[in-house]
Amino acid sequence: MSDQPERGKFVDRPAEARASVWRRIAGWIREEILHSLGRPARLEGTIASGKLIPCPIIAPVDTFWTRSVVYWQDWMSSSLSSFHSRPWTIDYRKPGYQRRLESHSLAVPEVQQLISKEDVPHFSCDITDIRGISASKSLEHDIRDIDEFPILRCCELAEPVTEEHLRKNMCHWELRLDRMRFAEYPWAERRFYWLNDGGSHHFGAARYQACRLGIAVPLTGRLCRYGVNVRMISALRQQWHLFAIPADELFGSFFDAMNAFECPFGNSGLPRHMHDTEKSGIALKLVWLERGHPRASAVADVLSAAGFPDFGKQLVQLATGSAGMTSGDYAK
Repeated sequence: MSDQPERGKFVDRPAEARASVWRRIAGWIREEILHSLGRPARLEGTIASGKLIPCPIIAPVDTFWTRSVVYWQDWMSSSLSSFHSRPWTIDYRKPGYQRRLESHSLAVPEVQQLISKEDVPHFSCDITDIRGISASKSLEHDIRDIDEFPILRCCELAEPVTEEHLRKNMCHWELRLDRMRFAEYPWAERRFYWLNDGGSHHFGAARYQACRLGIAVPLTGRLCRYGVNVRMISALRQQWHLFAIPADELFGSFFDAMNAFECPFGNSGLPRHMHDTEKSGIALKLVWLERGHPRASAVADVLSAAGFPDFGKQLVQLATGSAGMTSGDYAK
């Protein structure tokens, strides 16, 4: 009597296996039909199963350090390009031999022309115009306001607030007053940054004292002024759907789905400092889908509906943040 249930299990297993095989065949046929009709069924299934899930773009902590400034100026540049070190190029996959996706190098001139750079050799400003610093022994500390910096990190340099103490701070050798360098990022809230090699604590303390004493402290040096070509933002958004997806799945479940759908797509990195991988726990990559291509547009619709971050919104923010400084086609 006790052997009967066990025998039943062995008898049932081949039937279950056959049913499983038929389900897979039916699923594959359904997928093929939907793919032929222009619907990315495998991608939909991959998202529904949880293999590919959206992750938001998480900005770094807002600080007065340049590590909190999005580096649009070197996005996809030659030194940081992830595809064979070719500048302003995406890794573009499109159907080739036996309709499988093959890799091609595709230049994106709109990215090359997105940010302008002007060198101003004789730049002058007051110390209070500088609201950010690039380097410091205190760089790892998340300090939002440059006015808080000397109180939090070098109170002994900020106090007492006297003109004599201010002059002493400004005489510190690491400030290198004869060859100071600055950068202007029109898309950043703080806009003007001192690109220093040291001396941040003395500089911060001197700025703190100058503000409270009402004393002008003129600075001179070389300025790197960046500008935004708003026309290139429009051109990029008119030509491409752009979405951020988890980097680990780019050539995993996402590529598998795109390969099955025979849909071309490009990929690249995000601008530096846009996404905090450490805080998020997930690295992101950009997916480029050509507007006007039926299959690429269908994939874009699925990604958008599933909540994957639309990078086009980041481009809109770049244009909006620079709108007040526009001169002609450029925001400077």
